[in-house]
Formats: sequence, structure tokens, C-alpha cells
Amino acid sequence: MMHTGSVPRLAVSLVVALLALASVACSTPRQDAAPADRLASGPVDGEPPGIAGTLVSMGDSYISGTAGRWRGNSNGFTNLPANLSAFQRSDTGSDAYDNYGLAFPGDECFRSRSAAIHLGGAWESVNIACSNARTTSRIDEEGKFKPGIDNDGQLAVLADLARSRSVKMVAVSIGANDFRFGPTIKSCVTGFLTSLSAFPDRCSEDPESTGTVAPGAVTVVRASITKALGDIVTTMRDAGYADESWVLVSHNYPTPLPPPSAMRYPESGYGRAVSGGCPFYDADLDWFSRWMATVNSTVANAARDASVETGKAVVSLDMAELFNGRRLCEQGTRLVEETRTDAELVSSAERVDMIRLTSVLPGSPYNLNEGVHPNHLGQAAIRACLRSAFNDGAARSGTCAAPTEWGDVDSRNEPAVTFTPR
Repeated sequence: MMHTGSVPRLAVSLVVALLALASVACSTPRQDAAPADRLASGPVDGEPPGIAGTLVSMGDSYISGTAGRWRGNSNGFTNLPANLSAFQRSDTGSDAYDNYGLAFPGDECFRSRSAAIHLGGAWESVNIACSNARTTSRIDEEGKFKPGIDNDGQLAVLADLARSRSVKMVAVSIGANDFRFGPTIKSCVTGFLTSLSAFPDRCSEDPESTGTVAPGAVTVVRASITKALGDIVTTMRDAGYADESWVLVSHNYPTPLPPPSAMRYPESGYGRAVSGGCPFYDADLDWFSRWMATVNSTVANAARDASVETGKAVVSLDMAELFNGRRLCEQGTRLVEETRTDAELVSSAERVDMIRLTSVLPGSPYNLNEGVHPNHLGQAAIRACLRSAFNDGAARSGTCAAPTEWGDVDSRNEPAVTFTPR
């Protein structure tokens, strides 16, 4: 049977949109745009009184805050006006990606107000990461400038910030797009929506997808991440910083999808495509879990390489299991409309944004490419992990995992996480 459910026209529209996009990692109403040859600088007036220093985030969508607008998943917009309340409870506002008014290079960067770098307290924070960024700057397939961690992109902004601020931490998430995260997700989703379950078109059997994590590709990406981290160290040294005066944190990626045995919706039928926003075959879920493991081990290995090559310790954070139990379409999760109170929402909502069929409709508040990214609650979990690692400057590497109880919150009333130093 077809997986497109009772809304085949919507599914076809989704597939067309997917095929037209460069990746699932980058698109939102145009913001933060600047041509590649004109780099905007950060604030230049120094920290305000009472601020202990500045924290900077660099890299890609997982740290820029893509999908940070949505506090849990809801099909409320699809069912308006009946589910208007659910839609309103999940929406943090149309200004979610305004980056607090700061403009830096990059087209459609999804720099969110809920991004993990915003630790609060005595720390000023500046988010210069960009959705769909790789280690090197480029013009993507849609003609959009994506600043990488090089002198044509984010490094130039970091240099400006380092001269005008007292930078105390640089937090980095980079590498997944070098492995072609977006095209890989697109291949899996398109195959599910356009093939019969009796004759599945699986991304796990597509040589182009599987080749992204072949040994040769892993070697290349590992070297690219190592160089990016090393270039950050060089930039800070060139700005006059002693190595011990600031912290460099590299974190890997929370796994966004559960294994088939933990999926809330069966492979057959319409649940994954229509209700859950997780159109993946079981075999592809298994393969993608291994794909993510390869990406995450490469990020960790590159952090160790950079520490050795530069002589500066890189704080390494393992977040692979941070969302376990609240991944997209995982058993035990609820849509926003299935909760009655804010406490229930925080406790049971998914931490990963769904792929919504309605994203392709005119006037939709959603963007197709927010899908499979940490949402508002997911960003809060990453932030809690980052805060524990930074430790107000006494930084330590460690592993972050789901809390003992999903309803637990920290002293800032944000979702708690379990941090284990190492």
C-alpha cells in the first residue's frame, strides 16, 4: 500500500518541495542575510555592566536553534479552528528567529532566541552559527550564503567579537552537514512517501546515501572538523587570548529518531506520514541510527585531534542519548493537543520537530526544513547540557543524557538533564 495516507495531494506536494530543496537543514523566511564579501561585525561597545563575559556559538543548525520556535509538536494548524489552543501553546512566536536583533552573515540561518548558547545569568551570549553550515563557507544549491568556520564566514565574526568582547566560551556544533545530513534525510523521506511498502525505496540501500559515511568520507570530514576547531584556537590566539582564559566546547548531536521497536506509529498505514511527521521505513531508521553513530564518533575523534594538534584542551560533550525517550515519534511521547497542562507538555512532548505536510501550503507558519531538528524543548536540553559543561568557566568534558524523570526542571524552570563529567 502507499504510505501517503488519505491526503495524497499533500504528500505529493511535500515530495515536490523536498526535491526542490538543497537539504532539510536550512530554510525559513529570509533573515540575517549578507553577501559573502561583506561581513557584519558583532557588537563593539564591550559587555554591559554586571556581565562576566561573552559566550559565542558557532557551527550549524543544531546550535543555531533551527526549529526553536516550536514547543513540542502539534497538528493544531492542520485542524484549525478545533485545535487552535494546541497550535498557540506550541508556538513561541513569529520573532523566534530574530537572533535578538543581531545581524551576522548568512542567509536563512535560523538563529533562534531559544538557541543553546543563551545561558543567561552573568553571561552575555552571541549566536553566529548558521543552519546548513559546513566547515567551509559556500553558496548552497539555492544560491544562499552559508558561512562556515573559516575566514570567509564565522571566523571573521569571531575575530571581531574577540577584539570587542571578553570571550569566555566558544561552543561549536559542526560536521553533520559535511556528511550531508540534509540530503540523507531527504532521501529517506522521499523514498517513504513515493514508494509502496511492498516495493520500498529505502535510503539505506541508496549508494549515494550510504557513501556519505564510507571510510574515505569519514577521514575527510574528521580532518575538516579538526581544522575548523584548530582555526578557532588560532583566531583567539591572534586576538591576544591566552589558552587558559577561555573555553572551547565541541559537542556532537542528539539522535533525533528512535529505533523501529520504539516507534509510536507502525510502518504501515498513514500514522508516520500524516500524524507523526516521521515518514521513515523501519530499515532506514536502523541504518540512520548507525549513520548518526558514525557522525558522532567522528566529531569526538576530531575534538581529540584538535586538542593534540593545538595544545589547547577541547571540552568534548557527548549528547547522543540526550533525547532518548522523547525522540520524534517515540513511544511515550504526546502531541501538544494530547496534553492538558504545561507540566504535561514539558514532561511528554517530543524534543525533535516533526516533518509537517502542511509546511508546503501557502500561509503555513511552519517550515518544512525545521523537521528533524531540536525544537524549543530540545534546545533547552542542549542548553542545560552546555551549562553543566561550562560550569561558569570551570569547564569539564562529559556525557549528557535524559533526566530520571521527564517532568523535572532545573533552577531556571527549564527541562533538566543528567550530566556525567569525565
